[in-house]
Amino acid sequence: EALRLPMRTVGREAEYPIVTPLGHAGNVQAVMARLRDDSRVKASQVVMENELIASITTESSVHYTIEVGTGTVEVISGPFMDLESLREVHEDSVELLVDAAKEEGLCVLGCGIQPLTRPSAALMTPRERYNRLMELLPGWAWFSATASDQVHVDITREEFPLITSVCNAATPALVALCGNSGVHSGLVADTCCTREAATHQVMGHRHGMPEAPVSSVDEWMEQIATLDFLMRKDHPKDTNPRVAYLNDDVSLGLAPFSDHLGASSSASQGQVTGSRDEQDWEDFLFHEHYVYHSARPRSKQATVELRPCCQQPWADHMVVAALSLGLVQSGPRLLPFLVPSYEAGASGAWHGALAGRWAHLQGLHHRAVTTGLEDDEVAELCKGILTACAQALEERGLGEEAFLEPLFQRVEERENPAQQLQRAMRDVGMKGVVDLTEIRP
Repeated sequence: EALRLPMRTVGREAEYPIVTPLGHAGNVQAVMARLRDDSRVKASQVVMENELIASITTESSVHYTIEVGTGTVEVISGPFMDLESLREVHEDSVELLVDAAKEEGLCVLGCGIQPLTRPSAALMTPRERYNRLMELLPGWAWFSATASDQVHVDITREEFPLITSVCNAATPALVALCGNSGVHSGLVADTCCTREAATHQVMGHRHGMPEAPVSSVDEWMEQIATLDFLMRKDHPKDTNPRVAYLNDDVSLGLAPFSDHLGASSSASQGQVTGSRDEQDWEDFLFHEHYVYHSARPRSKQATVELRPCCQQPWADHMVVAALSLGLVQSGPRLLPFLVPSYEAGASGAWHGALAGRWAHLQGLHHRAVTTGLEDDEVAELCKGILTACAQALEERGLGEEAFLEPLFQRVEERENPAQQLQRAMRDVGMKGVVDLTEIRP
């Protein structure tokens, strides 16, 4: 169960809501046009989708991209060898984004959901695959309003099962510490992390904590294959995927991905299987792309992607990257906090220990989503995980553990950003929410 201890690289995909001063979702295309035309951005590539500016890549390989929602911009940067390098590049990039928004009379927010404009099909970027998902998953419109802070940390194939499982098990702590979507549709929500609550309700075990930890790559693939296959492409560059009905028969409806493999295997008996295998692999990659577990391995980047955190207040914007890197760097040292009775033993003992604790951790996840850091057991879990992460970052010798300080303070005060924002909404209203979350570099 020992892990390698290299200088892991880290990358970031940070989403930001764009709003008017009154809190309504703003016109992201106008902001993207400002970025494209700003000489300081040094755009090296601009990708168009019909009439939309889909992405802008800078000479320093930062990407500004549109998201599911027409009021959200994503800033992608990395990989970096250290968190300080990530911080410098990200802050410079967001400063340019804020300037572009100001030119349009708009604000960039450090929070996890549009605070006033309701999620809807009208708020969704016009892409055919989004229309398909709306047909298949009622409620998928929630993604038009959410804004997360996703972090990639590099791992090896050998680490894959353990790292993926412990990071998924740590989801309650990530959500409790970093929940920041407690105000939406102009109302104080019933939960601190509406992002996690609403999207899990829509997608079930495709989102958040998976059904169980995995002990191997094969077991992970089997777990993913039990989920319904939603859409398939006719070729890798297809931008108009179709609904993946079993055997392309509408009357048969959707089916688990494993059923599609069985059907394709039966259909190809006696035929050359090379092209069929390639198509099955392409289908699996596209299927797995629409599985949003809290920690999911990404084969293209050779990373684990940590997804459950809302976008953070600007003063603390590095906490998610630091926490994510700390979790991966800690690895098996998280187990005693996740499973208090755990004692390292025979190879693979960690999997049985986590599996036996999984239902309880899922319950903690629900409590973290609902009440943030108010719950005693959730707060205690957060404290232990933060201690392990701080130690792991300290061992890198770069002072990166300092980025975790705001999280220790949140545990001490038993209040995350969502809880603060909900209080501002009750006391001052939407103006208070925008004032509290607006990014002012």
